[in-house]
Amino acid sequence: MATFGLERFAEVDNANGIGAVPLISNSANVVVPQLNNTDILTDLEFYFQFKGSTNAYTGTGNLSPYFPYLFVQNIKVPYQSNSVSAVNMDGHLAWIISVLRGDNRKHMVNSLLGDQKPALTTGYSPSAQQWSSGGYTLAPSTAETYGFRLRIPTALYFSRFYDTDNQGKLGAIDDVYVSPLFMQSIGRSITPVVTLNPVNSTRYDRSPIVQTGSLTTPITWTDTGSTLTVRRNGFRQPGAGSALPPAFNWAYNWTVDQVNIGSSKVSYTFPLQGQLLCVVVKMFDPTLNAGAGGVIPLANLSSAVLSYGAGIAKYQDVPGSLQDRMIDQQGVILTEGVFLWDMYDDTRSNLDAINTYTTASVKLSLDFGGNTPGAGSYLLVASEWLTQVG
Repeated sequence: MATFGLERFAEVDNANGIGAVPLISNSANVVVPQLNNTDILTDLEFYFQFKGSTNAYTGTGNLSPYFPYLFVQNIKVPYQSNSVSAVNMDGHLAWIISVLRGDNRKHMVNSLLGDQKPALTTGYSPSAQQWSSGGYTLAPSTAETYGFRLRIPTALYFSRFYDTDNQGKLGAIDDVYVSPLFMQSIGRSITPVVTLNPVNSTRYDRSPIVQTGSLTTPITWTDTGSTLTVRRNGFRQPGAGSALPPAFNWAYNWTVDQVNIGSSKVSYTFPLQGQLLCVVVKMFDPTLNAGAGGVIPLANLSSAVLSYGAGIAKYQDVPGSLQDRMIDQQGVILTEGVFLWDMYDDTRSNLDAINTYTTASVKLSLDFGGNTPGAGSYLLVASEWLTQVG
């Protein structure tokens, strides 16, 4: 990226340690101020710390399979005068995006679980982790801190970007972000929207904690100072003569759709959003665990296909090949009930992207064979796009 004269920065704007207090049985809105500084933004980091304690409840307090990230019901980063959102999803999906795109820069340094596990210790005592808890546990009448970071890209780094219009390829440019937010531009002011889930509910997809067994004494939550800090990362232009990075008429964003599973086979046709770079699928069955719900195991799939046009397979997988590709590309197997197809990671370019403006009928097809999920089961389909805005 041509950044001569530009200065990389990382700073808290005006959202440093703002209140982010969850309620026990209702959703709660976090009042996040508008981010106003005029810079070239590449990503935002949201540092959550939930501090509180429960009472001496009866029964068992069970952690959601999406814990602790499901403290966040929805996180949205709108721009382009609210016509586009970098993300608009629950905290668990946003964590997955953080895993996939946390190394959003030229020289990749991936710290996938940096908020959960300290570095290997030596003969010296390790430094205390300032943001996360020592471990995610839940005990009655015990003070807890649940901390984690969500890194939300507002632009994506490309080693090579093939600029296109709705007619096809136009040319290529190397070492570039597409498209960084020029905060001083019209419609670029950002006010993140954050909503918190209730601390406790009857379903694992609706709260971070579910009480089972005896409900004689319900769980309560006494908050002791839960906060959110938002940090901005990007470049600033210290001098009037500094060269700005190239700007493209493509907006970077993730979208999420819920798709009901009505039988052993389910299909979803992607909207005409632009260049499709990645697909993440999260599967949930509300009939499991005596009605508290649970993730649908990847092993329950018979096949998973991403196709386009007249049924041409981009990817045709079984559970083992889905996991194998995730290990090859990201070095991890994601949480149970989640799989993905990443068309960016192998080349860090849009060479393998599917352009829905020029390609018809881009479709996701799943076959569960004899493992038909229960009534009310659903998929959350998160898709990564470059959407034409100019």
